Amino acid sequence: MQYANAQNNLSGMGNLNALTGALKGWQAGSAQRDYQDSLNQTYIDQCRANTPPVLLSLSSQCISVETQQIILSSLNQALEMDTPFTYRNWANKNRGSSGYITIKNETTSQYSDSCRGFEITFIFDDEKKSSSGLACRSKYGQWNLL
Repeated sequence: MQYANAQNNLSGMGNLNALTGALKGWQAGSAQRDYQDSLNQTYIDQCRANTPPVLLSLSSQCISVETQQIILSSLNQALEMDTPFTYRNWANKNRGSSGYITIKNETTSQYSDSCRGFEITFIFDDEKKSSSGLACRSKYGQWNLL
């Protein structure tokens, strides 16, 4: 009887050791996931810190530099050439994102006699978000986002 109890206790110890090993593995995996999540959040925070304010509300994540350049280039073209309430499409096929820019109105401001309101629409994974802004032409002919 004592031998059987000792054997059961040893058997239980084996199960406990297996459970402890699994728990250590889970903790190590959890720590690795926490570390990876912190790296991802750091990347997102740094990326968003370098994103033009008008683009920030378009995504809670990070819009790639490539996509930002496509959007801002399309915005500049729209500001230069489009009449109000026409759509200028843009797309980044490498990232699977797309959208359009709409010139909303023409106005003036304390900074310039030539300003245009606009709206940028961003579509990614069937989610659509928009951001509005105002751009005014400088005395040197460049559009500045206000």
